Amino acid sequence: MIHGPCKVGENNFIGFKSIVFNATVGCGVVVLHQALVEGVCIPDFIYVPSTMAVSTEKDLQRLSPVLSELTAFVEKVRRVNNFLAEVSCK
Repeated sequence: MIHGPCKVGENNFIGFKSIVFNATVGCGVVVLHQALVEGVCIPDFIYVPSTMAVSTEKDLQRLSPVLSELTAFVEKVRRVNNFLAEVSCK
C-alpha cells in the first residue's frame, strides 16, 4: 500500500502487504513483503528485506544494495503477473 504524501521512482518492486507512508522511494528499489517504509528517503537500487521497518536514519544504514539475483527474481514476478493479467482478460 502506498499511502500519504509519497514519491515513488520507476522500476520498483513493492511486495504484498508492504506499506510505504510519507516517504520517498528512489528508482530500482526492492521492498519485499510485509515491510514498512515510513518517513524516510530510500536511495536508488536499495533492498528492504521482508518484515523490516525502515523509519529512521539508523534503519537506512542497515539496508544494502539490490543484488542481481533479487533483480532477476523481481523480473520473473513481473513477467508472471503480466501474463496472468493478459490471460484473465481473455
